[in-house]
Amino acid sequence: MRLTHLFKKGALVALFFFLSGCSNECPSWRNENIQSSSCPSYSIKKVYFPTKNNLSGLELEIADSLTGLRMYLNSFSTILPAEEDDAHQTNVTYIVADQRYQAAAYRMEGGQRLLLPNDATEQILDALWDQQTVEFQVGRYKAVVDPDGFREAYSVIDKN
Repeated sequence: MRLTHLFKKGALVALFFFLSGCSNECPSWRNENIQSSSCPSYSIKKVYFPTKNNLSGLELEIADSLTGLRMYLNSFSTILPAEEDDAHQTNVTYIVADQRYQAAAYRMEGGQRLLLPNDATEQILDALWDQQTVEFQVGRYKAVVDPDGFREAYSVIDKN
């Protein structure tokens, strides 16, 4: 009986640490410069705003590579929903300055990464540069992206 009680208590403590580890209380813009040693043309510069919650949040990632500038939304828990009529598309809602927009994002293989279309990417980059918060929603997944620190982090990509 005592052993069962200790096991339950230990399981609750482990669950607490697991769930608290899934939450990033103060996300901030980060950047990376990923160099390919075998082929420099495959190098990537990326800027990202991590999710606050790995279970129901989204990470915004901006990557610059040989193929150009791309913006992604990433989920770290389960597959993002697909459109009923097209398994490779997902509807993304984003809000800038109280204006709601819709974009049809390309759902990458595996379903946890969405490629935003170029027009949405440009609009979101402009909003962040102008110090405007951007909110995203995809199904039950949400993200609030704070523009503070964006310009400094984005300088890794934008050398103009």
